[in-house]
Amino acid sequence: MSEPTISVVISLYNKQLEIGAAVRSALAQTRPPQEIIVVDDGSTDGGAEIVRAIGSPLVRLVRQSNAGVCAARNRGIAESTGEYIALLDADDAWEPGFLAEIAAMIREFPGCGLYCTAFSIISHDGTYPAPTPSERGVVANFFRESDHRYIAIPSASAKERKAIIEICRETGCQVKILPGIYQLINGEVSVAKLRNVEIEDLLGRDPIRVNLDEIMGYVSGKVVLVTGGGGSIGSELCRQVASHNPKQLIIFDIYENNAYDIQLELKEKYPDLDLVVLIGSVRNTHRIETVFEKYRPDIVYHAAAHKHVPLMEDSPNEAIKNNVFGTYKTAKAADKYGTSRFVLISTDKAVNPTNIMGASKRMCEMVVQMMNARSKTDFVAVRFGNVLGSNGSVIPLFKKQIEQGGPVTVTHPDIIRYFMTIPEAVSLVLQAGAYAKGGEIFVLDMGEPMKILDLAKNLIRLSGYTPDVDIPIVFTGLRPGEKLYEELLMNEEGMQDTPNKLIHIGKPIEFDMERFEEQLEELYVTANEDGDRIREDVMRIVGTYHPAGVKA
Repeated sequence: MSEPTISVVISLYNKQLEIGAAVRSALAQTRPPQEIIVVDDGSTDGGAEIVRAIGSPLVRLVRQSNAGVCAARNRGIAESTGEYIALLDADDAWEPGFLAEIAAMIREFPGCGLYCTAFSIISHDGTYPAPTPSERGVVANFFRESDHRYIAIPSASAKERKAIIEICRETGCQVKILPGIYQLINGEVSVAKLRNVEIEDLLGRDPIRVNLDEIMGYVSGKVVLVTGGGGSIGSELCRQVASHNPKQLIIFDIYENNAYDIQLELKEKYPDLDLVVLIGSVRNTHRIETVFEKYRPDIVYHAAAHKHVPLMEDSPNEAIKNNVFGTYKTAKAADKYGTSRFVLISTDKAVNPTNIMGASKRMCEMVVQMMNARSKTDFVAVRFGNVLGSNGSVIPLFKKQIEQGGPVTVTHPDIIRYFMTIPEAVSLVLQAGAYAKGGEIFVLDMGEPMKILDLAKNLIRLSGYTPDVDIPIVFTGLRPGEKLYEELLMNEEGMQDTPNKLIHIGKPIEFDMERFEEQLEELYVTANEDGDRIREDVMRIVGTYHPAGVKA
């Protein structure tokens, strides 16, 4: 067999600090490549100039508008002349004998379609070589034969990772994702902390990105109050706000343990932060007004709420007291004491609700709309779906059930939900605050919904087990008030774009605000009587609320 010709293809996007080392490692091969094609995928830094300055006749720079790493690699392959393609990431490097070893394997095993070697991880605290086989050989199933499965493509998109993970999970192994080499070199992450594949890796979309400059512009130098600041969403809001130099951050929560945990975390990370942690209930008018009068917050993120659908079905009066009137009292205090912006955390369950929790959140949105029409404060709502990893969400439950040997419980085989991560949800909330003009309902484009059953099966497989063999899946039936699917908009609501193409504005539905306020007064009496007619009263207020088993 003649000596194989090998073209090196490097996709480059904003890797100014690393690209030089990558190209030089390809040039330093003991068995030189036929050519090195660097595809600049619309970089905005000086990476392309570094490649051009190398000046080797083997190096060819191809430039294109940003189209993603896959398109860049395909462009490089199309431009190549070699019999074989060697892909090299712009933030990786080869040892001098890499291509020689590849060429030797091609000669020895000419019928294979893919050739690979072990890799080493370079960290700030040393080099960690991967286990290296003692001899060359054909691997019938790479993923099954490997003791550890690592995804070492940090530049891969979410869709690419999903496809790879789908292959890996069929092998019954646990999978870990490696960070970029530069992250290891500069100490951002440690080799000892290679993360397990999380279920969000299977969502098939890239994370939501926000304009941090916009966030910093309206948070920096402001007094910020977060109600429910110890919860899953509230605590992440506090973390993000704390990192953007507020004048003062006030955490307000009824649960002292949650508040204490986030207090310790923020004090350690931001010792100069003016942090105030207060215990209290948004249902307590005097307590809320005292806080607003003393601290005069510029921005309020209202995350305090009861959110568990089945529990609220059993205690509907408490859902109304906490969610509706907690929001109403907090919004009234914001108006009275001159808050600039008030951001309500809402949910897709507020759309055509079938449960009291969703109906209560719809009324919260109506409170925001009413208050915005009457106040100088900009009142907005942010509506999103299920949050992965939040307290009481399905993923922690599945993980616990798997650890216990099963069964994993799913309510219905066809139930689907929109999902997002906690940082994504908080990004939306923060971005909404930046876009707020008053009265809007912000809605996130969360991509395609996913079957809960698929999430359960995927998590079982990624934990190293086989669904319904090692870990059984049991269907328990829809819970009271639970729908097979959730909606993001009601029919009456329009959809407007924002500068962030993944964040939209639903046009609020008009209603009689004077009558609504009268109904709230009546509802307040009903809720505090703890009687049984609460659902009928809610149905009269929220026309889209249709609970099972209750007639209008």
